[in-house]
Amino acid sequence: MTYLAGIPTGKKVLVVGDVMLDEYTFGVVERISPEAPVPILKVHKQECRLGGSANVAANITALGVGVSLLGLCGADTAADTLLEEMQKACIDSKLLRSVEISTTTKKRILAHQQQLMRIDYEHQINIKAAQNLYEKFLEIYLEYDLVVLSDYGKGAVLDPQPYIESCNLKNIAILVDPKGGDFDRYCNATLITPNLREFEEIVGSSLNNDEFVAKAQALKNKLGLAYLIVTLGPDGVFMLDDQNHSHRMSSEAKQVYDVSGAGDTVIAVLAALIASDYEVAHALDIANTAAGLAVAKVGTSVVTYSEILS
Repeated sequence: MTYLAGIPTGKKVLVVGDVMLDEYTFGVVERISPEAPVPILKVHKQECRLGGSANVAANITALGVGVSLLGLCGADTAADTLLEEMQKACIDSKLLRSVEISTTTKKRILAHQQQLMRIDYEHQINIKAAQNLYEKFLEIYLEYDLVVLSDYGKGAVLDPQPYIESCNLKNIAILVDPKGGDFDRYCNATLITPNLREFEEIVGSSLNNDEFVAKAQALKNKLGLAYLIVTLGPDGVFMLDDQNHSHRMSSEAKQVYDVSGAGDTVIAVLAALIASDYEVAHALDIANTAAGLAVAKVGTSVVTYSEILS
């Protein structure tokens, strides 16, 4: 049974990665356009939410743990909105703004709790900007109890290894939400949290549980991880601990509306609790509960301390 005790105050987490602004337009569809065979959305409301690594940071601070967000954004109106939303969420901004890039923005159009379309605005980060980010990291990371690398493949973390090596040198736990087909980039991290699709892109599909566990153990050992956690969607989560023992936890989701951001919730809760001296298995049990709450909400969302307690 999941139990969430009080979280010690004074703990601080640094989230590094690809920040995004998520914009939602909600409405209803009652007819098809006479101009083209497309639905007409009658807009009811619009919202802006924190996305990408900013959503991870928002979920950490919702649990009462101090968090700073280090990332790259443009010198544009989307960045202004992003900073406003971060301030509302009590996230300490360490963002580096640049006129050479635009802030990654995802606009989602929804009707009757179904997504009709997503429009992406993004700009690939250049090597110089990524290097500036790492230099800023070196200036501040010793102030934190734990580091999260939230890699969405947009270029903020072009090379994770300097971050991992710096944290290992100072015995600071570093958790990674990975992206892409090369997990060697994350060697020697404390743990990584791929979803099932990402995991199988690396090791291939498995015919049974024994084969799945064997492939997970081989990957964990190859990468030199302390822990490997695979999120399994509606089937819950899987973990190999620091003794290579396997653990499976079934999903606690009562209903599923939207899986976007569920991975953010898992790594955020893990970060908040591990920084607060919870054992990893206990932290994952609570993170699994939080993920079940997250997928019952529409869009990227924050799961609060009181929701998990209830």
